[in-house]
Amino acid sequence: MAADAATAMRISDKVMIEMSGVHKWFGDFHVLKNINLMVREGERIVIAGPSGSGKSTLIRCINHLETHDAGKIVIDGIELTEDLKRIDEVRREVGMVFQQFNLFPHLSVLDNLTLGPIRARGMSRTKARETGIVNISTSTQLFTDDVLARQVEDALKLDAVWIAPDRDEASEVPVLAASVFLELVRKGDRIGVAWGKTIYAIADVMSYADLQDVTVVQLCGNLGAPYSYRPDQCTMEIARRLNAQGINFYAPLVLSTEELARDLRAEPVIREQLASIPDCDLALYSVGTVDAESHVIKCGALNAPELEALRKAGAAGVIA
Repeated sequence: MAADAATAMRISDKVMIEMSGVHKWFGDFHVLKNINLMVREGERIVIAGPSGSGKSTLIRCINHLETHDAGKIVIDGIELTEDLKRIDEVRREVGMVFQQFNLFPHLSVLDNLTLGPIRARGMSRTKARETGIVNISTSTQLFTDDVLARQVEDALKLDAVWIAPDRDEASEVPVLAASVFLELVRKGDRIGVAWGKTIYAIADVMSYADLQDVTVVQLCGNLGAPYSYRPDQCTMEIARRLNAQGINFYAPLVLSTEELARDLRAEPVIREQLASIPDCDLALYSVGTVDAESHVIKCGALNAPELEALRKAGAAGVIA
């Protein structure tokens, strides 16, 4: 182990990593034998050794990806035990690059590298970029979609924008959206889900996850049998994929009169469901086209002349 001489003047007396008498076994193989290590703030060290000597295991123990069998590991004053809260506190401050890349294919290089502070520290995407933790210079021609996404973010003051490749929009958009959506969901979140062909396609390709205390809420009323992607189906399929609680909104999406709609909103159960919608932490919806194929026409929410009038007035999409 060798300290970087160039940083010697910036090394403080504060101990950031301390390992005392650490042992680790894999069956009969004693991979870490009485490891004693102290790293101070600002110090840079290199751990060198042949393959199989325990370098990666030692580093994984520091992040508690491997549990040590004996001894003590203290990271910035926090001793690593089986206490999950302490482990989370350490992992928020410890960066680690794995030997295998484990990159998300739908993210750019910069987005992959800034994912740590976004997920672990709750930083916004913009803030993570501005901190200067990662800086990448490359030809903008290589990432035209990525540049356009950043421009849209800046213009509309959005936290994050992803642009799907135009090779096969019908298949690329749901896969991209499902992957991004899963990254955004956190333990205990309440998620509002709209409906439509795209939402159902997203649910259909979404990976299975076991998320704790997540609730998926239907955002709009229901439709009858002719529709192959009803609002309740979208909600319950996403809830099933996340192993979450699903709450359906059992009232019609389209009603014949305003009076009937007003009476339904006054019903205690429906009033309670509507009142809970602003409590959602996330909302999943799609923007449909303003044309005769729009699902708002097919479900009877609008007729073709009404939608055409909205299009002429400047409407560019349908959010539902």
